Amino acid sequence: MILAHRIRERNVGQRTALINQIRGLLSEYGVVIAQGKERLKVAIPDLLEDPNSGLTELARQYFQTLLEEWQQLDVMIKNLEKNIKNQAKSNDQVHRLMGIKGVAEITATAAVAFAGNGAQYHNGRHFAANLGLVPREHSSGGKQKLGRITKRGNSYLRRLLVQGDWSIIRHVEKSTDRMSVWAKKLIERRGKHKAAVAVANKLARIIWSMLYNQTEYRAN
Repeated sequence: MILAHRIRERNVGQRTALINQIRGLLSEYGVVIAQGKERLKVAIPDLLEDPNSGLTELARQYFQTLLEEWQQLDVMIKNLEKNIKNQAKSNDQVHRLMGIKGVAEITATAAVAFAGNGAQYHNGRHFAANLGLVPREHSSGGKQKLGRITKRGNSYLRRLLVQGDWSIIRHVEKSTDRMSVWAKKLIERRGKHKAAVAVANKLARIIWSMLYNQTEYRAN
């Protein structure tokens, strides 16, 4: 599984860089598209066909080539994710992790691929720290202050967990499971963005505990 995730990580990074480049190049022609990769992807063909878009004929050819490159990356990522999901079907550890709200096949297989049974980590906090999901500590005048997360270690798995925790936060008002209730209270106290980091940290600790202790997840 780790090979598929490594290749997926590279392709996703290439796609992100390509999207950023397309936005930057379009801005040079005074074209600004709303945020979101799907909005941009839908907008490009219309721009290429619009005679009043301000794009030169050569620019249209270049943007068409960039769009085709983007589409090829999408296909490769989709095929990799299909293979990863197929591998997930035969892995008991992955199935157990998928019982956690916010953890689907991609995140669960990545956690198993990179963490194994969790034995190389001292505890859940050590695992979360390895993903860069613990805040920096600053001491001044005998007082301890917590800053932003370190963002060190496995950035790929960290991003997957953050994506998963936002899926929890987006539906927190309609959910009654323990994780969502906890997240809702945290949002009320600290706001969505700080709550998102805390939820991702909690997901990491739960994952480590389940891998290390070989336990099932209990939602309530």
